[in-house]
Amino acid sequence: MPIARDTLPALQAVLGAAADADLILTIGGASVGDHDLLGTQADALGLSRNFYKVSMRPGKPLMAGRTGEVPLIGLPGNPVSALVCGTVFVAPVIRRMLGLPKKRTPRAQAILAEDIPANGPREHYARATLGPDGVRVFNRQDSSLLTVLSAADALVVRPPHAVLGAAADADLILTIGGASVGDHDLLGTQADALGLSRNFYKVSMRPGKPLMAGRTGEVPLIGLPGNPVSALVCGTVFVAPVIRRMLGLPKKRTPRAQAILAEDIPANGPREHYARATLGPDGVRVFNRQDSSLLTVLSAADALVVRPPHAPAAAAGTPVEMIRL
Repeated sequence: MPIARDTLPALQAVLGAAADADLILTIGGASVGDHDLLGTQADALGLSRNFYKVSMRPGKPLMAGRTGEVPLIGLPGNPVSALVCGTVFVAPVIRRMLGLPKKRTPRAQAILAEDIPANGPREHYARATLGPDGVRVFNRQDSSLLTVLSAADALVVRPPHAVLGAAADADLILTIGGASVGDHDLLGTQADALGLSRNFYKVSMRPGKPLMAGRTGEVPLIGLPGNPVSALVCGTVFVAPVIRRMLGLPKKRTPRAQAILAEDIPANGPREHYARATLGPDGVRVFNRQDSSLLTVLSAADALVVRPPHAPAAAAGTPVEMIRL
């Protein structure tokens, strides 16, 4: 592919010329400058964007998506950021496209040869060099320093511990996301490594199964799922009573009320279900579509109908328990 000028017509022409490629890999144009159009003007370029910007350092302005049927990865223009993102994200994609097993870029354990300071809020891929006494992280980590990059033969991966450390004097830490089952959902699966004392992880409910609670030091922590519907349900059922109790109010669960079903509903499955519903003059109607990805259903709901595990089908006119939203 030729070098494209920082204009929409030039980028459209170059992307169009790669319509039969297996993978389009770009460098530059994905950051936040006035002429960084790949990330900010995805729709105008005909790109279907999967994500834009990653909480990492260096390499935040990474993007990925598709142009037509062709996958596209947009690397930052900064050479250090491009190398790190290429190592962490692009190399595994290419290996998978070659038919090799799905796995991330290999990592290994090393011993620090000298002290390093606390990390900030983003995962940090710090340039370093290996020696007989261990690995040494370069003091200067600015992504503009190509001399540091040229001297490095390793990247030390530093988790975003400082996010929790910065809240050491909080009354309550409330997180959203990172508590599910993906490769990078570390809050639930890597509690010990993050210094968390976990009380429980996962609840038999729907939606909201990947909920966790515990402590970091003396501070209580509740980890909500990243899915917005699951987060709202868990916040309503679990977090609101905790906050009320911390304010000195009596200990009690989120208020519930009785309502009459306006139409039949099917039997429930093995988990307690907080079904999105809407109240009307003839009773409460449970939405037919309950997938937790449906934000339109959530936005239309003003109640949650609480269905016990294995509850049988219920006919219109049956009283049910509900929580008002």
